[in-house]
Amino acid sequence: MDLQPQLTAPMFLYMPSISRVLQVIQSPNAPHPFVGFNESERYLVIGYMAHQYCEISPIYCPDYAVATGLEALLPIVGVLAIHQHGDTVFYTVYEKQLGDGNFLRATETQFCRPNAAGIASPLWIASDLQDPIRFNPATFPFGFPPPIVTNMAPIPTQSVMDGQFASAPQSVGPSWSAEYDHVIDNGDYITTASLGYVEDASIPPREPEEPEYFGVISPTVPAVYSPALVWKGTDILLDNDDRKAIKNSMNSSAWKRPMFLTKCLFQGSLWVGLGNPFDPACQEDRVMLTNCFLEAISFDRTSLQQLVDHPVILQSPLAHLPAGASIGWDTIRLTFFGTIENKLSELRKIVRGCIRLKSGFSGDSSDERDKKVKFFFDLFNSNDQDDIELAIAQLVGLHMYKELMWGSSLQTLSGLAEGCPAGRIADLFPEEVRGGNMAVGKRLASMLLTVIYHTFHLWQPAKTPGRRPETMYRVILNAVTHMYANPDQFPEFMKTMARLLFIKVANVFPMDPKSLAPRLAVSEKRQRTLSDIKPIMQTEVDFPELPNAAFTSVRSQRIKEIAATSCFEDDS
Repeated sequence: MDLQPQLTAPMFLYMPSISRVLQVIQSPNAPHPFVGFNESERYLVIGYMAHQYCEISPIYCPDYAVATGLEALLPIVGVLAIHQHGDTVFYTVYEKQLGDGNFLRATETQFCRPNAAGIASPLWIASDLQDPIRFNPATFPFGFPPPIVTNMAPIPTQSVMDGQFASAPQSVGPSWSAEYDHVIDNGDYITTASLGYVEDASIPPREPEEPEYFGVISPTVPAVYSPALVWKGTDILLDNDDRKAIKNSMNSSAWKRPMFLTKCLFQGSLWVGLGNPFDPACQEDRVMLTNCFLEAISFDRTSLQQLVDHPVILQSPLAHLPAGASIGWDTIRLTFFGTIENKLSELRKIVRGCIRLKSGFSGDSSDERDKKVKFFFDLFNSNDQDDIELAIAQLVGLHMYKELMWGSSLQTLSGLAEGCPAGRIADLFPEEVRGGNMAVGKRLASMLLTVIYHTFHLWQPAKTPGRRPETMYRVILNAVTHMYANPDQFPEFMKTMARLLFIKVANVFPMDPKSLAPRLAVSEKRQRTLSDIKPIMQTEVDFPELPNAAFTSVRSQRIKEIAATSCFEDDS
């Protein structure tokens, strides 16, 4: 039988029953290829197919089979970045037979990204593809039938196409994170292949909101250039022995306190939403970390030149440097790689510990715990905004959330502020940690809720479908924004979010991430239980000072200079 060419662009469908990807033939006069499909079944875009005549077309998949993936069925060509509805999403591009996608492989690109198998692949930007390549965007990018969205408040979006790729260097290394003295710990690191991430797990389009740019730096802040700040090309990866050697050498140098402050400032910047900790971008993290370094120098009342004049002398050799060698920012900054991931791992362990302990999360049996985790996990994965808001309102009232508030930003750290015995990361970001509504800042709140969701996803059986953390962060932020904008609809939630800022050590266990249990209280000589936890006491505190603050340092007032863009741009 001869099939007439369809009027719309080609579309492919993965059929799990026969483990094949076939092209869908559209019915005559039908407005789209899904006409006639059972609408009780949902189909999601799982990737794109590079096929004959230099075309790239969407591949749909039944939502129940998304976790299966196509990497074992079809060869992978690379990754495609698509600008849709004010956002940028990434899809793996497949081919039916080796060679079908050679027209795309022959297209020059300077970028890469992990594909669905977790392996680095070339990345092409769909809008940059030129004739004779024809890109056919998905008619239903958020799935068919289209998701039902209710009460959705807008969220700010920033397109990767608007500059991230244009300014990215040709050769960059890993993402950069805080806690320079932390040993790499991938104890619960989960690859894409073991979690059922939906490749296009993006949020429906919104009308743009009036942005809340507390992270924008005043244009009067000077941008400085120094050879000591230049950060280009590919970085060397340090092993744990090298990290320890650098840390030990810094302990007796002028660099010790500035680097401790840099760690706290960088970690806090990500927690309060100056970046997305779940979606690290190498170039952006380099700029942010360097600016936190300059901020730390100013906060410590020293100067970059003083540190340059007094480098760290290695007391023991590194893999690429002998003992006695001098090192500065260009080497010390390498110790920050991977440690935000480690801190997120610690926070997930706090959640796991609270699930397993008698913390009020659920009943004591494993079946009760599993059912409660599944309950919240399903609410978060819903396409109904009301379900997501229900999950948020219930979770922030659990003891688990108090432990995350404490572990992320409210626990005291010795030596954080000069003249203070102890301070908190929150005290470095008072305007971001507490919003104008006197409640927990919505980005900090959303970050902690995303940690909980990610932990709940890891709790599920392998390959259970779910949203990627970087996507879930934006979905949750959207929901929290709506809840904050409508306080009369969520009175108990608003009271809880205001009360959480008053947490002290008496209001938490606190949890030990390593043992997944409460830390041993020296004065009590035993682990705390819920009966030991004191109720949170609230007092009136003037803005911007935070409750129980050891000091107050407003970010917008302490930034004296930032690194010039020429420190990061390649010369070519």
